[in-house]
Amino acid sequence: MKKYKVGVCGNFDTEHTIANGQTVKTINLWEKTVEIFGTDKVRRLDTFEFKRNPAGWLVRYVRLLRECENVVILPAVSAVKILVPIGSRLKKSCNCKMYYLVVGAWLGKLLKSKKGLLKSVKKLDGVFPETQTLKQELEELGLQRLQIFPNFKKMNILRPNQLVYSREKVFNICFFARVTEQKGIEELIQAVKKVNKKEHLYNLDIYGPVDEEYRERFETLKKSFPPYIKYKGVAESSKAAEIIKDYFLQVFPTKYKTEGIPGSIIDSYCAGVPVVASRWNSCFDIIDDNVTGLTFRFGNYTELEEILVSAAENPDKINNMKMACIKKAEVYDADNAMKILLDRMEAKI
Repeated sequence: MKKYKVGVCGNFDTEHTIANGQTVKTINLWEKTVEIFGTDKVRRLDTFEFKRNPAGWLVRYVRLLRECENVVILPAVSAVKILVPIGSRLKKSCNCKMYYLVVGAWLGKLLKSKKGLLKSVKKLDGVFPETQTLKQELEELGLQRLQIFPNFKKMNILRPNQLVYSREKVFNICFFARVTEQKGIEELIQAVKKVNKKEHLYNLDIYGPVDEEYRERFETLKKSFPPYIKYKGVAESSKAAEIIKDYFLQVFPTKYKTEGIPGSIIDSYCAGVPVVASRWNSCFDIIDDNVTGLTFRFGNYTELEEILVSAAENPDKINNMKMACIKKAEVYDADNAMKILLDRMEAKI
């Protein structure tokens, strides 16, 4: 009999790695499996440690396959090229099932250019994309054991009587993501400045860890911030919804076409706060346009400015989206998401 029910393999490092979708999802999955099966039935392996001792790490990976009934991997681009080929080759001899929880929406593009990797992925017992858009893309590549597994969080969704309605003349909006050029932070800053030229409509608060390679540039930008734009540092993940609830809108102007399901948007829904976002590839898998948020054409920041002006002129339109947001949040509840994986493992909560 196997020693462990589940092995979780992903990036657990929060000391040296800026918190991102992969680390957050890996830790959330680990905590939920421990809650369900107990610490004595779950093992974990940190992909971050591979860099320190590749040979030793690979020995531990093989041991994970041998000792666990089910192994769940959540690799980044570099790790997927190692974990999947080795795991798909050894899982039968190790008598384990192997599942791939996809983070983001880049996998389809990678597999189109890596036919050998595609062949290995097809051998896995289950692949779980976050979005319908990516699922369809993978189906077109011939993958069959596919099931949507949305990003998820252990969260407290606001009750209707806790919603905060904004009717001020100056509205507070926030940016809640990694602070880096590709997240569209500079375009957002410029949009708020332009909108506020004629009349002070918005205050912008920026939350999130600053990418190291972007730090010098961001420090320069901060020196030119007007009083209505502030950097508020890094918010604790567990307190994100509590912070966001007091804002009129969250703005997510990403320049990454392959975003998956951003955790900050889930936080926004929990807080009953609609989102303004660029239309990345999977945008409509999480945002219902004019229901839980407003979207603008990818890369068209003039449209972002127009949306901000219109929202300030019609605050009731935004306030009327709040109930839909908290309803949408239920889709990303940790228990609902985990049931999808557990059913595939033929386990019971």
